[in-house]
Amino acid sequence: MKKTFVYAGLFAAIFSLAGILTSAPAVAASFEPVHIETTFGVKGNGARFRARNGCITITARHVVNDTTSATITPVKSSYDRAIVIAKEDKVDAAILRQPHQKIEECPRVPSNTAIENALFQSSQREVWYVNQDGVASPINVDLVRKIDGSTIELELVPNRSPSAPIHFVPGMSGSIVVFNGVPIAVLTEIKNSTNITAVAILLSFIIDNNPDVFASPVTRVSPPISREPYKIKHLPKEVQEVVKQARRNKRIAERRAKRAEEEKIKAENAAAIARQYPNNQAVRDYAHFLGTNGNKYAGQVQVVGTQYFNRGYGITIVGPGPNEGNSFYCTFERNVGCNGIGVTEFEQNEGNSNDVMRWAGGYTKNEHSGFGILTWYKDDTRENGSKKAWYYAGSKEPIAGVWEMYDGRLFEGKIQDNWDGIGALWDADGKLIQIGIWKDGKVVENWNNRLKR
Repeated sequence: MKKTFVYAGLFAAIFSLAGILTSAPAVAASFEPVHIETTFGVKGNGARFRARNGCITITARHVVNDTTSATITPVKSSYDRAIVIAKEDKVDAAILRQPHQKIEECPRVPSNTAIENALFQSSQREVWYVNQDGVASPINVDLVRKIDGSTIELELVPNRSPSAPIHFVPGMSGSIVVFNGVPIAVLTEIKNSTNITAVAILLSFIIDNNPDVFASPVTRVSPPISREPYKIKHLPKEVQEVVKQARRNKRIAERRAKRAEEEKIKAENAAAIARQYPNNQAVRDYAHFLGTNGNKYAGQVQVVGTQYFNRGYGITIVGPGPNEGNSFYCTFERNVGCNGIGVTEFEQNEGNSNDVMRWAGGYTKNEHSGFGILTWYKDDTRENGSKKAWYYAGSKEPIAGVWEMYDGRLFEGKIQDNWDGIGALWDADGKLIQIGIWKDGKVVENWNNRLKR
């Protein structure tokens, strides 16, 4: 798919900016979006921040690629011209210094932790666009995925505001991306020909790669998160204990899932034997038939007089209804269903609202119970959904387990249908993102300030 840069100034006359902007509310003190115009007339956007020795503006590199200075709007001092001091070689980002602006007038840059938390736990996601008159307006977007350690992909959210644009427009390069009031990235390029998805560079990447500009204990405070992948020595004791138990329980779940796969093979063998015989006939304690509930069964049976019931190893395939096509491979008990250990394979049907693909683990009275591994289908439109969980199903209270996401994030902590209790969240490289207490998959108590130095 061809990528097209959001070049500032191109075809600007085509768009009526008044028609695409919402009213201009007061911008939060944590970020300050600005309009940029270079000495060659190229227009774009950016955001002011406080750096080590003064105020700077972060923008897309291609906005200022052919210049050494630019004019910033709105004006905060009598000298509004900024000097380009850094251009990233590997990504489309640049930094401009404003030598005559007072440092206290500029917002502080957010910490990596604040950016990461906002990235995955936000409900309000916006790109702030500033026109040449200095009028700032938010445009609602959604996070499609985190591409790598430096970039994210965004998508315009339609119909949330009647005055919002239906696609990204010229002049938006360098616009600040804000999630839940936290500035997290700058917009750099359009992703496809429909102009509804775009790529942005994370501020954390820009900051980390320009320590001479940003590094200062006064302007940037980050918790002392361990740099060693998945190491827990910096975690508070109670978090360490939960993470250790989660890792032990993962090993238990893996052993239970391995046994479940062995049980599945036995169920398949029993079903194969049953299907050799005529339908609706019990032969040598094997049968295959259509039940009165519409479910198909093949496997071992219990014969009682002229009747027989599914009992022993076998396979049940659910009949018409919201769960049609779901398959159970296990040991069956009469009038109970699966009991013990086995496998359920789910279809993407009406009853499968959570896109669960597979369970390999324990059962009690036909319900998932005990340790096992739950796997989800992958949604190709979103890469940050759930992938796999090693946990205890059917518990009445949260039990330590491990939950993996498709983007590589890993949660180690208390689980009960969702992240629910003390836990630690790691990124795809094993770097710590968050510790604290979760409820329904969201942080309700942030404990990052309790990390050991």
